[in-house]
Amino acid sequence: MSPDDRRFRLALWGLTALAAVRYLGYAFFTPDDTYIYLRFARNLLERGEASFNPGEPTWGFTSVLWLLAISALGAVLRDLPTAAKTLSLLASLAVPATVARLVERWSSSRRLALLAGLAMVAETWMARWSVSGLEAGLAALLPVAVVLWSAEARAAGRVPWRAALVAGLAPFVRPEMIGLALLFAAHGVLAESGPASRRLRRAAGPAALCLGTAGVGLFALWLAFGRIVPNTAPAKGALEAPLAALVPSLMRIGRILASTTAVELAILVAALGIGIATGRRARWLPDGEGRLLALAWCLGLVGLYAVRGVTVYTRYLLPVIPLVVAGGFAALVPLWRRGGRAQALGAALAGLAILPSIVLDAVVVRPATMTYQRSEEDAAGAIGRWLARNSAPDDVVAAWDIGAIGWYSRRRILDLNALVSPELLEAKRRGTIWREIERRRPEWLVDVDPDPRRAERELRALAPRLVMPRPFEKMFVLQDRTLWYTLWDLRPREETGEDTR
Repeated sequence: MSPDDRRFRLALWGLTALAAVRYLGYAFFTPDDTYIYLRFARNLLERGEASFNPGEPTWGFTSVLWLLAISALGAVLRDLPTAAKTLSLLASLAVPATVARLVERWSSSRRLALLAGLAMVAETWMARWSVSGLEAGLAALLPVAVVLWSAEARAAGRVPWRAALVAGLAPFVRPEMIGLALLFAAHGVLAESGPASRRLRRAAGPAALCLGTAGVGLFALWLAFGRIVPNTAPAKGALEAPLAALVPSLMRIGRILASTTAVELAILVAALGIGIATGRRARWLPDGEGRLLALAWCLGLVGLYAVRGVTVYTRYLLPVIPLVVAGGFAALVPLWRRGGRAQALGAALAGLAILPSIVLDAVVVRPATMTYQRSEEDAAGAIGRWLARNSAPDDVVAAWDIGAIGWYSRRRILDLNALVSPELLEAKRRGTIWREIERRRPEWLVDVDPDPRRAERELRALAPRLVMPRPFEKMFVLQDRTLWYTLWDLRPREETGEDTR
């Protein structure tokens, strides 16, 4: 290893250390979805079943691999929350250095690569979800790793077996990554050179490993749950989403991406425009460096969300943000190589790319996240703990946000969002969920709405009694009005011992 190589490796470790300092600043953040994983993991360890409600196995979580990893480390540590946060931090810490290595491959500039790594350390949405206990960091890491490892193997004349295996496992981190597996398998033909027969022959092995890994896993899940995608997929979007939702969905996605990567996106668009205007085109074929694979993945994921009408949250876009950062910095190569003022301009643009995340984080995201966490503990957490002390062990609690309430209460949950109660999906789609509550008659309801008296109006037939109202601020970063968590007692009055005379 040359002295330059050693210095670059040391710089990558420095990036990772800087990322640890940055990310641990969000260690306090535990979103409600993390508690869903924790309850599934607790039942998996205690009962040997993937269930949220004991005795009711269901695929009501997003990531199979994440649940298994939390459960395995939780069994060792005997502390599931710590296990979840440790794993999410470790996965997130690998992202900046991986982005830097990819930019080094695409640009042949280690200084530019380290600037890209710094931009990834600063990236607000990556930092926010980095120690959340969710699979977000791993979902951000895998697409970059697949592109990088594929490029490294092909540059060395090797078959990209490692990239193929990871691409095949990716669908079990997030179901959307079935697309990454398919794109990787198809991309092998474009990544090779020579006659078509040679390209097909060299691409066949990695494609078979990737698709075989994905296929075996999906078949096992079909045997276990009777489906190949989790309940979260139909509950959060539908292929028959109206075309009218396409433009608003794309606009929302664009705003999220531009909030932290506007400079990188602008550089990419400018580079494309200059190439078209000057009649030059990038020589990407054969695409051994994986640029087309990265582009196809980013555009494909955004298109999938838009077509399905998914309400996109910031963590849903983490699988593309690192590749946007890498692409934006790699596109600065023409300026960087000229040296002098051109290189200074490139460095200035790199600095500008880092600035929006720092400002957004300090002014908006971190204050909102701290408010969210206080509300989560004072509302959902408090109601869950109250139910643990004051309800019967066999009581059923209907709830919209089920994570913290289910984790703390240990009560059976009727999930009004249909993630772990898929039998309610049609009622949710038809808008008859309140009639389902009346029909099923759970003992308790935890409503979430700007109107703290909504349940009283919607469930008149059950004569609900308000037990505990709790305000919830900043459930979403830009939320501008108070939501109310309200606990309602739905038991018949004779069961509560109240005088009904």
